Amino acid sequence: MPTVSQIDVTAVKCNIRLGMRDIGPKGYDDYYYYEEGGADEELHNLLAPYLEQTLALLAAGGLDEARVLITAVMDAFCNNLDLIEEFYEYTEGIYEGDADLSKALTEVILSHELTDKTRQDWRRKAHDWKKVLGELKMVETAVTQGWDYAPLVSVLQGNITNKGAWEDESPWFADELANIRLNVLERQGRIQEAIYLAEAEGQIERFIHLLVQTGQIEKAVQEAKQYFRRAGQALALAKRLQDMGEQTAVWAVGKHGLTLEDDWQHDKGKLGQWLRDVAVVAGDRELALEAAQVAVLSTHELADYTAVQQLAGNQWDTLQPQLLDQIETSKYSSAKFDILVQAGRLTAVLRAIDKNYHYHTGDLLRMLAPTKDKYPDWGIQKCKNLAEAIMDAGRAKDYDTAVAWLRRAKEIYLHHHARLSGTAIWTVCWPNTAVNTSWCQC
Repeated sequence: MPTVSQIDVTAVKCNIRLGMRDIGPKGYDDYYYYEEGGADEELHNLLAPYLEQTLALLAAGGLDEARVLITAVMDAFCNNLDLIEEFYEYTEGIYEGDADLSKALTEVILSHELTDKTRQDWRRKAHDWKKVLGELKMVETAVTQGWDYAPLVSVLQGNITNKGAWEDESPWFADELANIRLNVLERQGRIQEAIYLAEAEGQIERFIHLLVQTGQIEKAVQEAKQYFRRAGQALALAKRLQDMGEQTAVWAVGKHGLTLEDDWQHDKGKLGQWLRDVAVVAGDRELALEAAQVAVLSTHELADYTAVQQLAGNQWDTLQPQLLDQIETSKYSSAKFDILVQAGRLTAVLRAIDKNYHYHTGDLLRMLAPTKDKYPDWGIQKCKNLAEAIMDAGRAKDYDTAVAWLRRAKEIYLHHHARLSGTAIWTVCWPNTAVNTSWCQC
């Protein structure tokens, strides 16, 4: 761990200045500059290594080193804000880089003993930074409250009320501040106080994991069943309990998680996959089958469908139609087409693509091959429609794409004609276009 004297404050400030200068408006690419993922992402990438190092120093007990580093970063950021001032005003000063800076600074402040002198020093610094940034409410609150704010002290002693750790209504940053305080308490080994604070501030997931950390497994499971709302929460807890060898608790949390809502990360599918595999190893076939069904209904992946089939055994004949019906009527998904094709439900594939006006052409391309024997007209018509849309709109630059779709239509037609030689030749014309359609029979 570097000492205070080993932290090159001059180099830190210089690097941040150069980085912020490079982030400034690029003239030719102002759209990128203002859009999410543009300058915002560049600023985050510039500051992130310094913020990560600050938190690593705190974790290693280097409080003074963390203070020196975060102060240098804040000074450099504020002193060079004019380089990205236009972007900063456009986003009203609220974006990822600024928020992460505020959180890291708050954690450094609360990790130190706040005497009258250190409080005064932080207030002076915060005042200077605020003149540039416009707002540092969480930082100012941390300096003012420290750890001797009366409502907070009461909570840390186990007195839980519906006001949490606040005298009046909690501010917008209450959750962030609570998480930062919990980080500090855990790092200092003040686990019981952390449990009280997590409960008081409604940090349910953190509260439950702290119960597990102190060996209160039964209570943790009870709280999880009562308060968890997302499968991802159950998955994280079940994995931790599995690492601890608490198998009974794993089953309880895992089964409960299978009944919870999914989220944008598709954690319900991940929970189903994980619990299925753990149950297989433990020899619990019934739970494995239940988890496997949840997994495939969440992911629509062919591998998960096959896993259900393997686990179902002689139940498969009864289970398969029910499972396929649910997959077929579920929301549009590219993955489920592979299952429907393998199960021979080609008409379901056709309907799904036909009903979804914004289907991905990649899905159509994948489905042309498995449907061309039984439903050649469908594939031909789809290819025609895509080609005609380009040509009717006069999009000359896309004519190569139109030709490619017509070529696919021709390939399906010739394939079908070869299989059923002697049948009537499919006829179609595309008038008023510059595309060569000489392969058609008009």
